[in-house]
Amino acid sequence: MDREEFKIGFDLPVDRLHQAIGERHSRRKYREKSVENKKAEKLSELTGKINSNIKSVRIEFFNQKNENIFKGIIGAYGKISGAPAYAVFIGDHDDEHVNEKLGYAGELFILEATALGLNTCWVSGMFNPTTAAGEVELSSSEKIMAVTPIGYAEETKAISEKLMSAFAGSHKRKYLEQICIDHVNQKWPVTIKSGLNAARLAPSAVNRQPWRFKIKEGSLAILTVKAKPAWRLDCGIAMAHLELGCRKEGQAGHWVLLEGHEVAAYVFE
Repeated sequence: MDREEFKIGFDLPVDRLHQAIGERHSRRKYREKSVENKKAEKLSELTGKINSNIKSVRIEFFNQKNENIFKGIIGAYGKISGAPAYAVFIGDHDDEHVNEKLGYAGELFILEATALGLNTCWVSGMFNPTTAAGEVELSSSEKIMAVTPIGYAEETKAISEKLMSAFAGSHKRKYLEQICIDHVNQKWPVTIKSGLNAARLAPSAVNRQPWRFKIKEGSLAILTVKAKPAWRLDCGIAMAHLELGCRKEGQAGHWVLLEGHEVAAYVFE
């Protein structure tokens, strides 16, 4: 069977999204401040491009408050509150690569929101799926796989946010030596170093960082420690970071989607 390839058919604002990688932080408590129309229009524009270009995934953005979606978390620990807007990430489960595609597409949206000065938080397991599904039309094979609040976070983190960050170890990132299957080579070109350094900063559920990287001639491959759907979604998020890091240094490429523990390879052009 031929391996699926994909390359988005629209221009990414690489520089601003790459800069957003270092600025993005998950936030759960939001101020009562609406998302301005111009920013909402930019997010809607990006969702339209993503939905038209990436098969089997789509994003629906709502510039309105709906806290009931975030009531899947019991108690105050980790609870999302106050967000004036949100987005839902939808995947078609007839596609065997839906998890990595959704992670990739969702993170482009998250980084665009960050670049616009907004705060977000990937929520992929602890939300109210019934409420979320009530806001969109789904086909028989589609499922809402994640949601994100969007808005302006409180200037000071609440105690519950600090506890959540401490529990997940959000600021602890594995070194390249820990996530590269081959030994780190100081002679690697700057494009590879940039891609890997961007990918290691990707968010993942409970900061599990389930990705590993293999450098081959002409490509950078992402593998997962365990071939679980949720872990492949995390790897899809890292795919977006890796591509932005490579393209920031002028290295164009396209993705070849793989199977099992192998997730995808960014093939240089």
